Parts: sequence; structure tokens; C-alpha cells
Amino acid sequence: MRCVELGPGPSVGVAGTAALFSALTAYLGLALLASTLFFAPTAHALAQWDLQIDESSAWYYGWGFPQFTVTNTSTAGERVTGIEIYIGDTGYYFDYVRSDAAQAASQVVTGATLLTGDTSNDSSGVDTLVWGFSDFQVGESMSFEADIDPGWWGVNARTILFNNGSADNATVTVSFDDNTQGTLTLPDGDAGSSSYTFLFPLTRAPEPRTSVLVALGLAGLAFAGRPRKP
Repeated sequence: MRCVELGPGPSVGVAGTAALFSALTAYLGLALLASTLFFAPTAHALAQWDLQIDESSAWYYGWGFPQFTVTNTSTAGERVTGIEIYIGDTGYYFDYVRSDAAQAASQVVTGATLLTGDTSNDSSGVDTLVWGFSDFQVGESMSFEADIDPGWWGVNARTILFNNGSADNATVTVSFDDNTQGTLTLPDGDAGSSSYTFLFPLTRAPEPRTSVLVALGLAGLAFAGRPRKP
């Protein structure tokens, strides 16, 4: 019987190994990016609210007693748990809150508590009104009126809350039951308007897992595409 001696098999070599590793790295990078873009949660507006400011529902109070209406416009069921309104121009203050007529037209009447603020008409007041809520659901609105002092006739919320020169503009902070919170500084606008509406969408940052996957995918593609020595 004749024996045939078999030689060594084909050798991949260092260059071939590097090319294979680069191809696998590129594939892994693309796979990570694809899974992140198509399967990971995306960042989009969820907890959001609208604010409308009008003159008082009682004509004789006018703009010295503005009416605030906050509407929960969230898209994922978040409930509003708190509202804070800071007057900005500390030369003035919120004397007291009149909630009877305003809240009668509000969808949030029960479960609303004035945590900081005055309900009596006197010479004292606060710079920040704070409301707490137990059941402020999506689609509902909360209305209240706040007296701005000092002064009576001639006090104009449109040039105190904003359009007030060098003084700070008012800020509104709304908190939700998912621990989301956003603050809006009221921008200057038409000082002669009869009504003002401000929109505030809040955006969520991408989850940490999503950011890590994106970083790994990009790193893999960068490694695979690096220049190689001949």
C-alpha cells in the first residue's frame, strides 16, 4: 500500500485574520446601530402643558387680576402634580387668589390645593404661587385668578409678568407624576393683546442603554474603517 503524505493546509495568515476581524467588527457595529434605531425607545415629547393668561372674568378687575389656565396636554397619561408661578418682577406680588368664579369653569376643582399663596384680600402677598394636585388628568384644565399688588387701577399684568423692561419675567413650573418637571420663562410679546397662550412640550433624553449601543456601534464602524498598514 502506498502512503501519501499530506502537506499542511492553507494558512489564513495575519493579514487575512485582520481582515476577518475588521469585517466582523463592522457587522457588529451595523447590527448595534440597527437595533438601536429600529427597536430602542425613541425620545419624543410626552409630558407637556399649555398656559393661557387672560384678564379677569370680572370686568372691573381687568388685567390687575389676571386669570391663569393650565391645560394638561400630555401624550402618555402623565398627571400634573404641581404648578408654581413666580412673579419675576419683585416690585409686585400676588396678593390673593380668587378661585370661585375662575374654578367654576375649571375641570380641576376637587383635588386642587393652594399650598403657597393668600386667599384673603389684604396688603400682604407672595412672589410665588404654588398649587398641588391629586387628580389633574390629561385633557383637563385648571383655572384661577390672582390679584397683583401693590396698586389697584392701572396695575397691568401684561407689563409685570413680561414686557417689564429690566426686571425678570415671570416663570411657570409644572410638575408631573413621572417626576418630569419643566419651567417656562414667559417671553415678551404684544402688550396690548387680550389673551396669551404659551406652549411647553417637554422632551425626554435617550435612555442610557440606547446611548451605549450607539457609541458601541459607531466605535465598531470606526475601528473597521481605520487605515491598515500594507
